[in-house]
Amino acid sequence: MIRIAFVIDTIATPGAGTEKQLLLLVRHLDRSRFEPHLLCLQSSPWLERNSLPCPVEIIGVRSLRSPATTGALLRFRRYVRRHRIDIVQTFFIDSNLFGTVSGWLSGVPVIISSRRNFGKDYWHTPAWLFLLRLLRRLTTCYIANSRLTADYSIEVERIAADRMHVIYNGLDFAPFANLTPELRAAARSAWGVADRHVLIGIIANLRPIKNHRLFVEAAARVHSRRPDTRFLIAGDGDQREPIECRLHELGLQDTAILTGQVADVLPVLAALDIGVLCSHGESLSNAIIEYMAAGIPPVVSDVGGNREAVGGEHGLVFPPDDLDAFVACLDRLIADPALRTRLGRAAADYARCTYEYREAVGRHETLYETCRAAARPRRRS
Repeated sequence: MIRIAFVIDTIATPGAGTEKQLLLLVRHLDRSRFEPHLLCLQSSPWLERNSLPCPVEIIGVRSLRSPATTGALLRFRRYVRRHRIDIVQTFFIDSNLFGTVSGWLSGVPVIISSRRNFGKDYWHTPAWLFLLRLLRRLTTCYIANSRLTADYSIEVERIAADRMHVIYNGLDFAPFANLTPELRAAARSAWGVADRHVLIGIIANLRPIKNHRLFVEAAARVHSRRPDTRFLIAGDGDQREPIECRLHELGLQDTAILTGQVADVLPVLAALDIGVLCSHGESLSNAIIEYMAAGIPPVVSDVGGNREAVGGEHGLVFPPDDLDAFVACLDRLIADPALRTRLGRAAADYARCTYEYREAVGRHETLYETCRAAARPRRRS
């Protein structure tokens, strides 16, 4: 039995990208071979309300600069020793630093660090880059969820290529059988979207990196020429107020729908005709995979792993922050329903071949077994 401690800052919502993938992995690991544990630096209302299919431990780290972090490290070490953890896998910046150092000091044989975000503004500021390069000596290997993120991390962090592994995000396709015409009709009716309307949507947390500003500006241009278009923004976050203000300034308050946080994304996917992601940065987006799995043609900015996610030919890609090119992509799909259908079907086929969750879980399991078998025993301090 291989015992794995997944270390993450917290899980505030199960729908966020990394959190969703981690929960999928925890639920589907083969329990005859693996024993998962979830170690969170902080608690959250969602963690307090929900039970998970593995032990959960709140370490209690509010700031890595706090003197209380020493006590948290001791709690981490006691937990690791009591449960005889074999592998620590870290996610996000704070957990990467805390989990890697604490795991190494606790004598854990294998430490795996995840790279699931792309770009210098997230992982690779000068200060963090210095720390990440120091942590290479303590890290057994790395997992990235896109080839581009892997290559970028190898280059800027100076990671040996043979220590980097690419495992794409996984998706459970079973719920997508519920994307029926009846669900589509009900969802569109609830939002006041008629059959004749072309509904263009974005599913993303309302954060600056997701670039909803560009989506709103494109919506204004498209709607001025194509009044039968409607626009949907699914998600919540600190950008909601400026987005709402801009929609009112552009006269789109009756044309655009803000759903807020959605617990179930299927009604949104059922309702959409075109799915959009216009981010400033991504590694491999769950939203793009979900659009494709639902047979929705994606229109994505050419940043990070977005082009890689759509497989090059299963969606439309435009230069980042290029409003004219973005609008041209939308116009092309709005004007050509046959193209929307053809791209949507090709995207669905590609998604099922590439992003099946059993493949992602299986590749994690193989890596865990390989790393554990190769690891030298370490004395637990």
